[in-house]
Order: sequence, then C-alpha cells, then structure tokens
Amino acid sequence: AAHGDVLEREIDQFRRVHHDVLDHVAEDFLAALERADAGALAGDAGLPSLDLARLPLLLAGLSSFIFGVADFFGGFVTRRAPAITVVWGSHLVSLGAVVAGAPLFSDGLAGGADLWWGAAAGIAGSIGLVVFYHALATTRTAVVAPVAAVVGTSLPVIFGVILGERPEPVAWLGMVLAVPALVLLPSVPGDDGAAPRGVWLGVIAGVAFALFGILISRTGTDAGLWPLVSARVASFVLLTIAAPALRGPLMA
Repeated sequence: AAHGDVLEREIDQFRRVHHDVLDHVAEDFLAALERADAGALAGDAGLPSLDLARLPLLLAGLSSFIFGVADFFGGFVTRRAPAITVVWGSHLVSLGAVVAGAPLFSDGLAGGADLWWGAAAGIAGSIGLVVFYHALATTRTAVVAPVAAVVGTSLPVIFGVILGERPEPVAWLGMVLAVPALVLLPSVPGDDGAAPRGVWLGVIAGVAFALFGILISRTGTDAGLWPLVSARVASFVLLTIAAPALRGPLMA
C-alpha cells in the first residue's frame, strides 16, 4: 500500500508539472493547422500546407513530453527491476511497433547505409538508457535528468555547427545558462555522495543520447522508419547478450 501511495503521489506531481506543457504543444499544433493555406484545400493536392517553420518546434516539444513520460515511468520501474531488464522489455515492445509501422512510411526497405546508421544509433541509445535508468533508481533524479538532458541536446547542436548549421542566438543562450546549473547541481548540502555520482552517470547517458541523435540524423530522408527498426534490432540483440554477462535477468 505504501508503494502504491508513493507511486500515486509521484504521478500526480508529474501530471501537474507537465500538464501545461502538453496543453501549449497541443494549442500550438492546432493553431498551425488553422493557419494552413486554405487555397491548397481547393488544389489538386487536397491537403493544407502547415507552417513548416514552426512544425519542427512543435514536434520537438511533443517528443520531449513523450520522452519525459517514458523516462519517469522507466526510472520508477527500475527501482523494482534491473535497468537492463526494463530497457530490454521496452525495446522488445517498441520493436514490434516500429516493424508494424515502417511499411506505412516508405515504399520499400531502406538502403544498407541507413540501416547501419540506425543500428549504430540503437547501440548508443540502449547503453544510454540503461545508464540513465540505473542512475534514476540509485542517485538523485533531480540531478541525473537535467544533466543528461543538457548534455544530450548540446552535443548535437555543436555537431550541427561543425557541419555548417547556425543555431539561433537563443539556442546558444540556453546552453550558456545551462553550464552554471550543471556546476551547482552536485552542491547539495548534506548529500551522501549521490549527487556527484548522478552527475557523472548523467553525463555518460547524455553523451549516449547525443550519439543516438547524431547517428540517426545521418540516415536519408526517404528511409522512413526502417533505421529505427534496425536500431531496435541492434539494441535488442545487444541487451540480450549483455544481460547474462551483467547478471541481469531478462524477465523480471
């Protein structure tokens, strides 16, 4: 009963924190639909054209919310089962989902290079999730989550700059403001050492998440979901092999 009360309180707190975020994402998306070019509806295409300038921001916000929900429940479940078991089970389920959805987003199977990029991304992502979930269950969540988020988002931006992309000034401002926050996070009075350990695990997870984003971005625009299929296959195989070596049961 005590565990149930704790879970209910944490879910209520998470819902209160993120409810406004989801509302804003939904409102912005609906507003973009309303601003669609009405003339296109009368054209041969028969489909409205969305505000493409804002669509990436809307999708990124929605993705962030979904990742937040998944990480919250994944970290909670990891308190009762090994992290590798939780990630293995979630990737098994998601593998079936992407295999079923992949044919709907492309005319045929993606090329070999796209599948290899996806497989490499899947390996990096699975390592990041195992480290991240383990850190959530054994250290301070308030330290691990923001560190992994900042590192995981900053490195792809830097990679994009190397390739010639030029982020908006607000993106640079956000990364600059995040630096002192990362320095202050471990400075928790009376901490038993969990905060510094959470920082290092958060950095490792963030680097792995960044590698996933960088590697998956190397796939072609016409590859559809097939790189994600190869990513899930690679991560599932890796976790299946690694679990016995780490003495983690695949089935909790």
